[in-house]
Amino acid sequence: MTVLSFSVASCKNSDDAFFYYPVIIASNIENGTVTADKTSAASGQTVTLTAIPDDGYELESFIVTDSSSQAITVTENAFVMPTGIAIVSATFVLSRTTADDVITLINAIGTVAYTSDSKTKIDAARTAYDALTSDQKAQVTNYETLTTAESTYSSFAVSAVIGLISDIGTVAYTSDSKAKIDAARTAYDALTEAQQAQVTNYETLTTAESTYRSLTPVSINGSGFSVTTWENEPGDNLGTE
Repeated sequence: MTVLSFSVASCKNSDDAFFYYPVIIASNIENGTVTADKTSAASGQTVTLTAIPDDGYELESFIVTDSSSQAITVTENAFVMPTGIAIVSATFVLSRTTADDVITLINAIGTVAYTSDSKTKIDAARTAYDALTSDQKAQVTNYETLTTAESTYSSFAVSAVIGLISDIGTVAYTSDSKAKIDAARTAYDALTEAQQAQVTNYETLTTAESTYRSLTPVSINGSGFSVTTWENEPGDNLGTE
């Protein structure tokens, strides 16, 4: 701790019963601020300190010294004023609680499966990690577990869409065909752009959508036939008439 040299004159209270000495807050405290409940105090009086950490930090310890740089004991955020000035400083450290919470969330992911529960756990860990400062992120010792989980889940999601598209099979003008095409389209649209680029059979989906629209249902209307056609674009919900 760097202490600047200075001189301070003691002063008396109105009845000259005590000398009051300054309580000086060091100007070089980093990552937080400290206040005292008194700006000056008589020898033997109790001075109470309050620490206000910056975001992502917590108080490690108060450091109080006298004019001879001798340490003054701080107990429960308070010290007894010496016969002379008191210089107050503090050390703030990165909050381990926040980083430890993220480590716990990542460990809670467990075995990755293509389920909403797995996705919820992965998303919670990612959100918490992204909220950390860069220094706190460096304390997350299992970050690779999170990125591996994200990659695994992404692969499952892509594989699931590829499977849905493959399951479409031969397109017919049936509710079953429509349901399969719509399911594949919905799942594909839910992917990120990067994931969509990995869907190797996307053309099969667009072809199926086009084929389904081209199929012409025929219904008897009075004494003749009426023909219904569609002008949907790929990705539109495919309706039946």
